[in-house]
Amino acid sequence: FHDTLLGRIVGMNGHVVVYHQDGAIGDFDLLIEKMKQNKVVAQNVTGIVPIAEGQVMATAGGNNTGAMIRGIRMADLAAKAQTGTKVYGKKLTDVKDGELVGGAALTRALRVGMGDNISLVSANAATPTPFGSMPRIMSYPVVSSFFMGMYEYDSGYIFMPLETAQKYLNIGNAVTHIDLFLKNPDDTTRVLDALVRLLPDGFVVRDWRELNRGFVGALQVESNVMFLILMLIVIVA
Repeated sequence: FHDTLLGRIVGMNGHVVVYHQDGAIGDFDLLIEKMKQNKVVAQNVTGIVPIAEGQVMATAGGNNTGAMIRGIRMADLAAKAQTGTKVYGKKLTDVKDGELVGGAALTRALRVGMGDNISLVSANAATPTPFGSMPRIMSYPVVSSFFMGMYEYDSGYIFMPLETAQKYLNIGNAVTHIDLFLKNPDDTTRVLDALVRLLPDGFVVRDWRELNRGFVGALQVESNVMFLILMLIVIVA
């Protein structure tokens, strides 16, 4: 139950996430190599994954929905998808630059099939013109879809190769954050402390509890209440 609940909370996100206060992270491969050379990180981390992410409106055939695009190296996505995720269409490792992998519920909502195009609209990556900023609009074919069994992902996420997201988000050879996956997700303190000491000023390190503070807090309250109820039942009995 604990592992299932943790999977629901964290989903495809890292157990520890590294951001930069100024936005995109350049030279991320060098930074990842530096992390891997740290003894604490090497002993406790199973994977380090660079991510380029942004919010968009996805449109197709007059249908629209909000979505999160996530640029990721397809080998990293394929490794994460091995645990319970169903993939339809092209193999994830065969997805190329300029192609999309959409959530099953999202593609149904947009009424698109394999090979159909989805247009992505983003104000954050807007193009300046003499008449003001124009939203960035680009169209890509859907070559695969996925079903994770978590509605927030199946209905709201679009994965694409990292280089595709970098170009769409107009961030150059940079990423928005770096995900770290731990052997023991409940024990993040040592890795957090190691990264805080290791990384230069300007970097922000958060774990899955901080990023999901409201949900984790509600679960803790519920757990405490259930404990008190069981104690009362025992006392009355």
